[in-house]
Parts: sequence; structure tokens; C-alpha cells
Amino acid sequence: MNSQLLIFDLDGTLIDSRADLAASVNHVREGYGLDPLSLATVRGYIGDGARLLVERSLQGAAIDLDEALSAFHAFYLSNLTVHTDLYDGVADGLRALAAAGHQLAVLTNKPGEPCR
Repeated sequence: MNSQLLIFDLDGTLIDSRADLAASVNHVREGYGLDPLSLATVRGYIGDGARLLVERSLQGAAIDLDEALSAFHAFYLSNLTVHTDLYDGVADGLRALAAAGHQLAVLTNKPGEPCR
């Protein structure tokens, strides 16, 4: 078998980070006196980067987006892996691919610091 470079997305492919993203969104909302959003609601806002996630989570509220984004990042960086974990079978699958001689890489829109 020929060795190949296999590139994976991080969020939603290798890891399930939705609960920690939702907790971070709701931390920001709480700081502004807003009610929390359900995981299902936040899940619908995920996928286009943190800025849009925060913007969508605060729609209709007269809040400075840059300030809210800063609060989101601060909380998220301190709580990255409270609930985040690999999806079932990912670790074994990655080990098997590496053992078969494939090179593995991750390509994501998440900033480098939280990825590491």
C-alpha cells in the first residue's frame, strides 16, 4: 500500500467540542445578563469561526461584539477540554492509519493555541 498524507478537520470530525463552545457562549451571555442558550441552539451557530458564533449567539442584543468575543476567547481558552473529547473510535483509527505508514495532519479554522 502506498503511503498517503491524510488531512483531517478537527472540530466535528476528530473531536466533539460543542458542549465547551456552548458553555463559553453561555458564560458570555450570563455576563451580559442574558439567558443561556440550549446546546441545540448553539450547535446550529457553530461552523464558521468564533466571531460568527458569538455574533449569532448575541443577535438582537446591543453588545459590543469585540468585547464579547474577547470574553468568549478568555473563557474558552481556560475551559477547552472540560467536555471536549475525541469521537469514539478516532484514537484507534488514527493509530491504525499511522501504523499503516500514512502521514496524518489536521487542518482547522480554530487558532493554533487551542488546537495544541
